[in-house]
Amino acid sequence: MHDLSFLLRKFSVPRGRYRTLVFLQLDHIGGLNTLFYTLANGGTAVVAEDLSPESVCEAIESHRVQLLPTSPTFLNLLLLSEAHLRHDLSSLELITYGTEPMPESTLKRIVQAFPCARLLQTYGLSELGILRCRSCTSDSLWVRVGGEGRPGQDRAARGQ
Repeated sequence: MHDLSFLLRKFSVPRGRYRTLVFLQLDHIGGLNTLFYTLANGGTAVVAEDLSPESVCEAIESHRVQLLPTSPTFLNLLLLSEAHLRHDLSSLELITYGTEPMPESTLKRIVQAFPCARLLQTYGLSELGILRCRSCTSDSLWVRVGGEGRPGQDRAARGQ
């Protein structure tokens, strides 16, 4: 059993308002996080007809989706299908990925396919929810879990 107030506490701090595609389902902590984040920040939740690359790309294009929270497996499938080449996905500002390790080769290809979108690895636990994460750059597999600020900011503050 979860204490919903604990999971919702992190949404009390206002964050970015996005048109977000709800990719991860509500039986997954990532899906709940996506929905809570979107609602708490006054964003718009977009649901694709199904989770095929074609349907996801159609939804992104027609609703001008800005945020795509997904998995490395889906991103690889998207690249293999080439559905991203048949649709205008220029509205994507942020692609977050988690639920499994990201292969470096997939990350490099996604960065090339979406040069205007920022990529961010996420990490979470069913018991705690999705934790705040920071990456050095979109093409880096390095991730800092927890806390606020930029990578290296803590070290700089300590004079290291």
